[in-house]
Amino acid sequence: MKHTFKKLFSVLAAFMMVVGLGLTTVKAEDNTGTITISPANEGQTYDLYRILDATYNETTKATAYTLNEAWNDFATNKAFINAFTVDAKGNVTPKESFNTQAEAKTFAEAAIAYAKTQNPTIAVESKTASAPVASATTSTVTFANMPYGYYLVGTSTGSLVSLNTTAPTATIEDKNNVPPFDKKVNETTNNGVGDKVPFEIKVGKTNGVAAKVVVKDTFSEGLSFNDDVVVTINGTLVDSTKYDVDKTDPNYTFKIVFTPAMLKALADGEAVITYTGTVTADALDVDELTNTATLDFGNKDGADVEEVPVNKPVQISLLKYTNGTNNNEVNLAGAEFTLTRTDGTDEEKATIAFTKGTGNDANVYTKSANGTVTTLTSSVDGALTLKGLAAGSYTLTETKAPDGYNLLTAPIKFTVSTEEVITLAKGADANSNASLTADNKTVKVLNTTGAQLPSTGGMGTTVLYVAGGLMVAGAAIIMITRKRMSA
Repeated sequence: MKHTFKKLFSVLAAFMMVVGLGLTTVKAEDNTGTITISPANEGQTYDLYRILDATYNETTKATAYTLNEAWNDFATNKAFINAFTVDAKGNVTPKESFNTQAEAKTFAEAAIAYAKTQNPTIAVESKTASAPVASATTSTVTFANMPYGYYLVGTSTGSLVSLNTTAPTATIEDKNNVPPFDKKVNETTNNGVGDKVPFEIKVGKTNGVAAKVVVKDTFSEGLSFNDDVVVTINGTLVDSTKYDVDKTDPNYTFKIVFTPAMLKALADGEAVITYTGTVTADALDVDELTNTATLDFGNKDGADVEEVPVNKPVQISLLKYTNGTNNNEVNLAGAEFTLTRTDGTDEEKATIAFTKGTGNDANVYTKSANGTVTTLTSSVDGALTLKGLAAGSYTLTETKAPDGYNLLTAPIKFTVSTEEVITLAKGADANSNASLTADNKTVKVLNTTGAQLPSTGGMGTTVLYVAGGLMVAGAAIIMITRKRMSA
């Protein structure tokens, strides 16, 4: 029997538990020992359970085990039956088959599940890890003077600790800190009003079956959720019927509760959650756009929080003008333009549609997913304001010049930064009719008029009449001269 237990515990000692707990054996000459959890997870509560009681003979080094009375009902559990034999006197011995990591994992899963259903608790002691002392970088939890036995150590997060058995003490390393949690904007381009923003959340493997994993997501004003969540675990698509995207909590845009099957899969891999939001016109009136993801892990709500900024839409101005007689700038109304984006997706590269303001805002055009206006017309003061654009590269094409002025022969290309600073194209893409205001936030477009042509009643006609008269007079002189010579 002694050798069988030694074989079992040597297997368990090498087994990094992946099911939400740690199992260990402790002993000492006075039949008490110490279980130390180091490093411990600060703020987590560790529950210590004694599954088997034991007596120990120091002379012969023999150990006898019996089931702790708090676990009597667990003796009918399939996992316990597959692992141990209980004789008529209550003596507990491990079965020969209970000697692998897989068997240990199955037993541990069942044991922690049973322990958590007991009310009142059957834990022999519970301790919460405090902050590390000044000279240490990690927390430590110690259970001292524990009667010799076979123990289960569970955490308040329901995640796993490793098994590392020594005698007369046992040290267990808690590898069940909150798993890696990452949130990002999953794209390389910026977004304007009406554009979709793709997001991605990653939840790293939990190294065990956690009691609870909940991902909560919050959109700031100016972003709307498109209800298009996709979840994969270990690269495998999770059927959307296997989880619920709950949008009823007013404190969050949505939350996803991992089902038991998802929790089990997460013990050995990574979950990736993707979804999109759409930038709304409200984004024009907020200080910043953000998306915040919150991870609830085990019994700890808000175990990790990740916030990512989303670049706000930008606005620029246009000014249509010509040079006056005194070389002063004269603003021009009636010029018509279209604006296209030259970076981004194919959909984003289409001619941009706007909604046009009214009244005092008649010269304001706002990019909109429902916009129908694609022609931008300069106002009486030659000005245009374009709102809701994504930072990026653009092409401005004049489609109609003001009456009396020449149409631009080439488009104007420029980029605008997230700080709304405009940079005009250079080299072959430069347009000599384009310039910028001193703050680099307005594109000035120069139109020139055609050359002055002669008109009826003008000086040009007089010149023609004079030239014609001279020609007639010259012809008459030549005729008279010839007649005299022939006479």
